[in-house]
Amino acid sequence: MKKNQTQIKKYAAVISIFLAAVIVGLFVFFFCIKRSVEQRSKNTMRNNVVRQSEHLRTILDIQYDYLNGLTEEIGKTDHLLAKKNMDLIKSITKHTDFCGTALIEPNGDAHYDNGLIKNLSHRRYFKEVISGKRTLSDPLDSSISGSTRVVLGVPIYNSKHKVIGALGGSYDVTALSRMLFEDLFNGQGCSMIIAQNGEIIAFEGDTSYWNIDYRDNFYTYCKKLMIKDNVTAKMIKQDFYKGKSNLVTADSKKKGNVRHYFAYMPMKINNWMLCYAVPEKTAQQSYDFIEHYEIIFMAVFVILVILLVLYIVHENYRRDQELMKYAQTDALTGLYNKETTKLRTDEILSTDKDMIHAFLILDMDCFKQINDGYGH
Repeated sequence: MKKNQTQIKKYAAVISIFLAAVIVGLFVFFFCIKRSVEQRSKNTMRNNVVRQSEHLRTILDIQYDYLNGLTEEIGKTDHLLAKKNMDLIKSITKHTDFCGTALIEPNGDAHYDNGLIKNLSHRRYFKEVISGKRTLSDPLDSSISGSTRVVLGVPIYNSKHKVIGALGGSYDVTALSRMLFEDLFNGQGCSMIIAQNGEIIAFEGDTSYWNIDYRDNFYTYCKKLMIKDNVTAKMIKQDFYKGKSNLVTADSKKKGNVRHYFAYMPMKINNWMLCYAVPEKTAQQSYDFIEHYEIIFMAVFVILVILLVLYIVHENYRRDQELMKYAQTDALTGLYNKETTKLRTDEILSTDKDMIHAFLILDMDCFKQINDGYGH
């Protein structure tokens, strides 16, 4: 009996070691899958931001080229503010994505398509464009629409290649940012264009969810986050000043520690940075099927392990019963052997003391001759 118990303990130890090894292997396997999904989703984020940043610059370059083409026609007229030129800028506003256009004289007087006249001689972008450079203004708040706009300015040359004025067109960067990212992750993220000093000059997203809005300071916002991977708000600020792209993972304290990705990269325009943020779970949605397969795999594995253990237990029990039978019976007759008969007799006598017991002993004469003649 002790030998059987020892054997069972050995079986149990072997099974335990096997299960422990398999469980550890599964945990390592699932951990590696999780890390792979996390890395792939981050790479997708980076690629999206890089692609959209290049797309934004391409759009602005196209608008510059369009304005340059118009300035060639405007420069052929004798007078900058000729009716033909004023009708042209009205047509630009009507048929393009520009929110407004203006012809700017060398003294800084800007004649807008809606008839307004304003002096811009104190503006940085006017000084740049009148010197012969194409320029992009700092963000301007529209008091009418409440949007954030920038002015694209290109110089106007006459036939002698002398700057006689400038053509400016205002562009809604908030709408541009929305257009770039509205198809990503079902619009659950937010996009920001951030100046080097941390001021958010364009924001598109749910302000109540992200607790940040246009004109807020991004560096101050980062200090409220629990940033992971040994990254600090100070390091993010250094990235912005160096024009370095990066992706950081951070938890929001006010959102139940929901984890988010923040990917940013330089736009190479006025030292601005383009930043896109999205919840980690949203960024990994395309890999949800892996999690479903993991659950199915784990369920099937657990069932198979249970069946294996039950089979081992059943086989061990059957084998123990066979060994017990061989140990208790005579192989030739199938009757209890001497030792088992004694134990069974003692058991019966000790449990049924009030009953009368008897032994019937049969002695068959000359039975040895039968064994010797015909075999046992």
